[in-house]
Amino acid sequence: MQDSPRTDDRSGLELDEGFESIFSTSLVLLNRSRNRLAAVLDQQSTTKTSAPVVILVSGYGKTKSSHLRLGYYLAYNGFRVIRYDHSNHIGESDGPILLTTLSQMAADLEAVIDFVAQKLTAAQIGVVAESLGARAALKVASYDRRVGFFASLIGVFDVQDTLRTIYGEDGFVEKMHGVDLGIRDIMGFQVDSDRFVLDACHNGFHSIESAERDAANSQLPTYFFVAENDPWVDQESVRRVFASLGTTRKKKYLLPGVMHELYENPIIAADTCCDIVKAVQSSFHGDNAGQELIRVPPENSLVAQSRIEKRARSKDMKTAEEKLFWTEYLEKYSYIVKLQDYWNLLESIGSCLGAWKRGERILDAGCGIGNFGTFLLVRHLYQALQLNTASLRRKSWAQYVGIDFVHDSLIQAKAVHQQLHEEFGPRIEWALRGTSLVDFSYSVVDLNCELPFKSQCFDKIISNLVLSYVKDPEFTLSELCRTLKVGGRIVITTLKPNADLSRIYRNYASVSRTTEEIRQARMVLSNAGLIKHKEAEGFYQFFSEFQLTDLLQKIGCHRIVSFRSFGDQANVAVAEKPSL
Repeated sequence: MQDSPRTDDRSGLELDEGFESIFSTSLVLLNRSRNRLAAVLDQQSTTKTSAPVVILVSGYGKTKSSHLRLGYYLAYNGFRVIRYDHSNHIGESDGPILLTTLSQMAADLEAVIDFVAQKLTAAQIGVVAESLGARAALKVASYDRRVGFFASLIGVFDVQDTLRTIYGEDGFVEKMHGVDLGIRDIMGFQVDSDRFVLDACHNGFHSIESAERDAANSQLPTYFFVAENDPWVDQESVRRVFASLGTTRKKKYLLPGVMHELYENPIIAADTCCDIVKAVQSSFHGDNAGQELIRVPPENSLVAQSRIEKRARSKDMKTAEEKLFWTEYLEKYSYIVKLQDYWNLLESIGSCLGAWKRGERILDAGCGIGNFGTFLLVRHLYQALQLNTASLRRKSWAQYVGIDFVHDSLIQAKAVHQQLHEEFGPRIEWALRGTSLVDFSYSVVDLNCELPFKSQCFDKIISNLVLSYVKDPEFTLSELCRTLKVGGRIVITTLKPNADLSRIYRNYASVSRTTEEIRQARMVLSNAGLIKHKEAEGFYQFFSEFQLTDLLQKIGCHRIVSFRSFGDQANVAVAEKPSL
């Protein structure tokens, strides 16, 4: 017997836990260049073959799994849904992202529309497109009459202005003046910038005027979902394109507090998914159709399918390959200590670890280039400068052990810590009398293996933005807890799921003045792109506050407290080891 649906406190929603499951079927399509496109069809087994099809177009640097949640909302409400990976992009479709262009994105969408119209025999087809994918989709919607409605989800329309805003330079103007752009890093991915820019210019994708022309040629019901605090997109450009639409059936939704990543805020994301379902219902079934209840997919079905798709994408990264990845990543990571948001994160960690007692040992697990050690040393050096000789002698000195599996990073950490001590040491030599403020030691250790330390040998343990990258998080935490003394504290931090580091970038870029500072600001995006790429490929996972708490409970910790830091983009959990 099927359970009766229960309604949550948001009007017009049904949380239907007994509702029939969604079936997600893997597909392989060919675009007109004969490149393979990897796709997924989401639908219920009872969905009619005549049901409308909604095509979800992912943004730059995203895969078909990025809109799993929206796909399930639509499928649970009776629609068939196609999600797919762009060619010449990340994901499972053919071609490297090095060769990505907006024309190729548009051509891929046309190929998916061909498949939906011919193979799925769909008479009604809609398109929902995100970010840069929305620009390509707007072009297709302007001339392909098979498309019945179009929705832009945090769309980028003035491509030239957006790239100029992000990087502080205009590749389009440079190219016009004969500059060879070469291969450039865009959001963590190496892209043939000459190819991208020339394609955008020649095929009418780059300017706000070209977007207005495409909008004017579209007669479709159109919906714009606009992020209130988007740092990449000028709100005036959105207004101009929306005003240019050649249809009277249009509506604009403002997403409060959102920047450029919808799923960063689960509540807003859920509301937006419901609004998109209503918009699709209205477009296909008439204005009154949107009055019916929206069925909300059970969270367990989304989690299960997400795991399936991650397993399908995941690959075992060999140790040598992983060390190379992290060596290259950490080489560009030293700037991060200059970010106020990151410094606030380190301050939060320091506060969570509590007061220091003389002779205590701290383990920095996955220390990288020693950023927490740098913070620790700077704080102690600053305090030493403020103290007189008598009080300084009573000051507790820390014993810091930094471990990482990238040897070059440890060498860099040691060099930075020595340089700091040499710079400040002479200023407080009258008080130190040859004593090191912090005793540093470093060891090459793989957190995926048993730790080479005795049980209960550390008073405090910190693992900052590392847990997401180990193979078995519970095993790693168990090993860390084994080495922690009874009553000792452990602090674990990870980026939250769907973290939007554009917030961090905006905060830093807004106070950047020099060319070097702007270059470092770009590294925020580059490194974020690298990590999110690995997450999309199934290598890494980010943890919610609940998941972190659950992991710490499983290994026997207690007094667990979790909160947000790092510009609200990281989860922090602190716990203690109980007595036996």
